[in-house]
Amino acid sequence: MTRAVGANPFHIDAPMNLEGQDFVGIAMPAHRQGWVDCYKVPTNVAIQALHAAHAFWVDAHPETPEQSDVRVISFDGDPNRPG
Repeated sequence: MTRAVGANPFHIDAPMNLEGQDFVGIAMPAHRQGWVDCYKVPTNVAIQALHAAHAFWVDAHPETPEQSDVRVISFDGDPNRPG
């Protein structure tokens, strides 16, 4: 999860505060209790996933388009859901 920034952080293509970095770290609980899986992801890959996931969210919630400056990637395993 990260925040969009800039003159209009609610715009679907607003830049994110992690841009300008080479990589981002992602950590999540592992399948084994007490373990954590960690990934080093190129920032451009993460940015594309965050933009795609936010666009999907905006399309799925037309009553509140572009009303969030939060960008989230979901790791739910659904191949039809971006991010």
